[in-house]
Amino acid sequence: MNRMTTKNWIAQVCGTLYTGLELLKIFYRLFVRPKKLWRSPPKCEVLIYDAAASEFVIRIIGAHSSVIVPIRGESVNVPLLVKAMTKKTFWVRGQTINTYVAAFAANCHAKLVITFIDNNFEFYSLWKLLPGIQTMMIQNGTRDTVSDLNFGANGTHDYRINYVLSQGFAQSRYFSQFIIGRADAIGSIRNNSVAKKFCNPERTVVFVSQFRGGAENSEFFRTNSGEIVYWGAFYMAEKVIFRWLADWSDENDYTLALCGMMQEDESEECKFFQSICREGQTFTYLPKLSEASGYSNVDNAGIVVSVDSTLGFESLSRGNKTAFFYNRDTTFKLSEKFGWPAVFPESGPFWTNLRSEAEFERVMNSVASATDEEFAKMCEPYINELMVWDPGNSKAKALIDLVLDTKGPAS
Repeated sequence: MNRMTTKNWIAQVCGTLYTGLELLKIFYRLFVRPKKLWRSPPKCEVLIYDAAASEFVIRIIGAHSSVIVPIRGESVNVPLLVKAMTKKTFWVRGQTINTYVAAFAANCHAKLVITFIDNNFEFYSLWKLLPGIQTMMIQNGTRDTVSDLNFGANGTHDYRINYVLSQGFAQSRYFSQFIIGRADAIGSIRNNSVAKKFCNPERTVVFVSQFRGGAENSEFFRTNSGEIVYWGAFYMAEKVIFRWLADWSDENDYTLALCGMMQEDESEECKFFQSICREGQTFTYLPKLSEASGYSNVDNAGIVVSVDSTLGFESLSRGNKTAFFYNRDTTFKLSEKFGWPAVFPESGPFWTNLRSEAEFERVMNSVASATDEEFAKMCEPYINELMVWDPGNSKAKALIDLVLDTKGPAS
């Protein structure tokens, strides 16, 4: 055996061992450690892929029967696991979970498999194991190519989903470039499920927090390319914008409020934003008491301010005067400008991508001086590209009824 052959053989053995170890880790985490279920799940029309945020899917499927298949180690159905293990695909890296889900779908006689976790690439290939069963993906939140939807980094794949339900028309076009299937813009099903209560907003400016606890130099996440993004770098935008906003509020006689991610005003989040303010500056903390409280907070605001939060776009779709300051650290936000994947100017009447105090004041003054009618007209060319508003989720419900009642057109 020559040196090159030996080297190739060693590489193959190491690769096989690595793949085997990875499969064992997945098997232990998802199938050995979780709670064991022994009864066969009931028949259903809809199988919900992933228990995460499944309550929102249940709300829109109405009277149609459903079963949830957890895929994060919450529980495992032993009879269906055994059935899945008899399939060759179960032992193929990247197909283990899908093979288990396919066993679930077949056992339940499901007509439709729905997920609300739109950045799980394994779901995009589930169709290969589901002959005769349709799939639907619902967009969960705003996305980017840095940490979420980097299709190019995943190589060339045969991705197919019968129905891709996105939040805006720009996102629908983006998904259609990489996924074979019908794409519809339906908005945010969370947002659509909470009715807007019309009120008379006072002179209050509400900043939408995206805070997650951490230390300044701790790793916050890794990009698709493997680059480490540190907590302090990620939240530099908040440190700059919230300071400017506190100053602007004082100068323009607005009350400043923080739409929080936590439930109490003595939280780490509250202390973080207070540390940004100048001495003597204060704000009202609006805690997250329920899923609906964020919508109530933005609906009652005179002006809503966001960096790049999903709630910010939901606020805009609800007709609230909303300003965006899209300036995360450019070392890891190279492609995502305001409105991505749509292409908008660097600055517009209610947004800017520039970290400039002059630009900040221009946008704030533009939004503050506009009447509700003027702001609606200002947003009209952009709003449906970003986030559709469909109160009650009539579009999603109608499509699900169509698919289940008529078996729908296969893509």
